[in-house]
Amino acid sequence: MGAAAACPEVVAVTQLSRREISAEAYERAQQSAEFVDLRKRFRGFAFPMTVVFLVWYLIFVLMSAFAVDFMSTSVIGNINIG
Repeated sequence: MGAAAACPEVVAVTQLSRREISAEAYERAQQSAEFVDLRKRFRGFAFPMTVVFLVWYLIFVLMSAFAVDFMSTSVIGNINIG
């Protein structure tokens, strides 16, 4: 007795339907004003945030190596800065 017999709302899917999209449709979407604006906004966020994270991480590593006393400062209980 299978799952479909025990639960009548379960439907077996044997073949997924897939719509083919042409290369021209991708090119039109890529050249649309909305997509260009989306990519511009994405780059305006992603690149600065990447730089901020890398700078923060470099500072964290350098402080862990050279400012051991500061990094071992207790914040709450056994949790310290670094």
